[in-house]
Amino acid sequence: MQRIEDDYRGYRIIAAPVGGEPKGQVYAGKDRVGGIRFEGETLEAVVQQAREWINGRLVADRGAQRADHIATPQRYAEFLRAEKLGDHERAMLIAHARAGVMTATQLSAAAGWDSGAGPANIHYGYLGRRVATRLGLELRPGADGAPVYTTALAGGAGEQSDPDNPHYQWAIHPELVQGMVLAGLIAE
Repeated sequence: MQRIEDDYRGYRIIAAPVGGEPKGQVYAGKDRVGGIRFEGETLEAVVQQAREWINGRLVADRGAQRADHIATPQRYAEFLRAEKLGDHERAMLIAHARAGVMTATQLSAAAGWDSGAGPANIHYGYLGRRVATRLGLELRPGADGAPVYTTALAGGAGEQSDPDNPHYQWAIHPELVQGMVLAGLIAE
């Protein structure tokens, strides 16, 4: 019996023989999730059980979300505990949580870049993409029909409708701020 590692919907399933019996666990980053050890006749059956458990968890979480593109505080905390953040990502998140509303230019400055909105649009958007992918969020499309990844982290606070505008104001989702507190990234 060979060990199986399966990346599924933002989680990693590891199934391996333990004492000669097929068993498996679900991980988010390096942290075990759910506290459940899956068992089955084969490693493939163990992986399938773990996939079904993940699917059920995502459906249950969806019912607790305020909107399809916003996770629960617990899920944001899970992401923040499991994923390694770059210093620039951490700086932008902390500044945004403290301020509540920021423009991309201000987010860039918080990360130490003085070159306008561009760096934050790229890096904050990339972080939003990682969050959305890992947490199974359904993002809102922009004017071009492509997902606006930052909407996994924040929503528009001003009347301007173009998130690519450097003066567009992003209001961080309160659920993300609560997740940051739960993950120990910021104090209450």
